[in-house]
Order: sequence, then C-alpha cells, then structure tokens
Amino acid sequence: MAGFGDLEFMQRGRRFAIGIVMLGLGGLIGYALPKSGATPKAETGTIASIDNATQNAGIRFSITLKKVAKPESFRWQDATPWRDKAGHWHSKGTPTCLEPVATTPAMPVKVTVGVVDVAAANSASARTIVVWVKCYR
Repeated sequence: MAGFGDLEFMQRGRRFAIGIVMLGLGGLIGYALPKSGATPKAETGTIASIDNATQNAGIRFSITLKKVAKPESFRWQDATPWRDKAGHWHSKGTPTCLEPVATTPAMPVKVTVGVVDVAAANSASARTIVVWVKCYR
C-alpha cells in the first residue's frame, strides 16, 4: 500500500516532468519564431564607379570584389560611419574614397564596406545596407 510519502514523491515528480516539458516547449517555440541579427559582413575590393545622379538620395558606388565577375553596387547614406586611412572614425561628411577623384583608372582605391542583408517586410523590399566604410586612401 502506498503511503503518504509515496504520494508526495509522485506529485513532485509529476511537477518536475511538466516543468521539463514546458521548458522544452518554450525552447522550441523560441527557436522557431523569427529572429534578427545585424552582424555585418565585410566586403573588400576596389572602387569601380561613383555616381551621384540623384540629389539627396545618397551616393551610389560600385565595388569590384575579389572572385566576383561584375561590380557590386551600394548606396552611401550621410549618417553612415566611416573610417579613414589613419584609423579614425567619422560620422559626418563623405569618405575620401568616395570622392569623384577616386574613379581614375590609373589609381584604384581599396575600400572595405560592412554590409547587412535586410529581408523583405510588408511593403519594404529586401536589400543590402552599408553600415560602415573603411577607406585605404
């Protein structure tokens, strides 16, 4: 015959088992829900072209990356941080490597950009955003 101690042990065991199941279920739901991260990937290459045809829309520039056939295009926004050749960070102005003089073919300008791929959401389309730039000139 089961005593009072056995009943208490069974109730505690049942609570423990339910707790473990709930914890596992919470972990599965948390893993399945959409999540976001903004760890930029660094792309290093040389400036292929710079274009500012649209006023106040940001400078459009292309970079020829290693192991990629055609240049990849990006858009520079004014508030994007950039790092100069000396290693100082700036939050205003245009990077020296994105000035029109940088497009001369005799002197390719090396640049590294930090980019984040943004997924489409509602009416916003998927795109690549430049989050930082490092100039080597």
